[in-house]
Amino acid sequence: MRIAYWHYPCTTQPVRAALEETIQSVTAGSMHVCALTRAGRALCWGDDGLGQLGRGTQAGTLPWDSVVRGHGSAMPAPVVGDHVFAALEAAGEHTCGLTTAGEVYCWGGGLLGPAPLTTTDACAGAQIARGDGYKPTPCALAPVRIPTSVRLRAIATSAIHACGLDEAGTAWCWGMNNAGQLGDGTRVDRPEPVRVTVPRRPGT
Repeated sequence: MRIAYWHYPCTTQPVRAALEETIQSVTAGSMHVCALTRAGRALCWGDDGLGQLGRGTQAGTLPWDSVVRGHGSAMPAPVVGDHVFAALEAAGEHTCGLTTAGEVYCWGGGLLGPAPLTTTDACAGAQIARGDGYKPTPCALAPVRIPTSVRLRAIATSAIHACGLDEAGTAWCWGMNNAGQLGDGTRVDRPEPVRVTVPRRPGT
């Protein structure tokens, strides 16, 4: 799905989101938004071309333009599953949630490179912009647990990688590593968190 941003409707003033629950935080990706309720539920709305709303099936087709037929919804709806999140982080075309147990779940596409997220039939044809053009990308329509035994207390995401801190303050990162952004001394993509290697200072 190629996205032409100028075809989408816009507003020059704030528009109130149709949220009926008390919200403790809000996070936004490139074209979608998620809110975390005080009860720990995730509600998402906006573009759903790669399943970034986490509804289990892609949101309906938006007839905003005669050429661009994107998936999405202007109405907030819960992310599927009974997860209780302590924090949400969205970036690019994905969202990640940190549960109260320290586990991380992500949904959407583009974060973890070519392998870790299972490509579903519903969005197998999805494409995302890479440096040399549009490439097929795996995506997840529902939260997928990031495989690690490490329990995290904070997370942050970018369009292609994510990092978290454990209880001891150690940093762990996963995702694409083309520029060494995972900090493990390599440029190898990682589907699960790897410990950031901090160089030792001389004499320590």
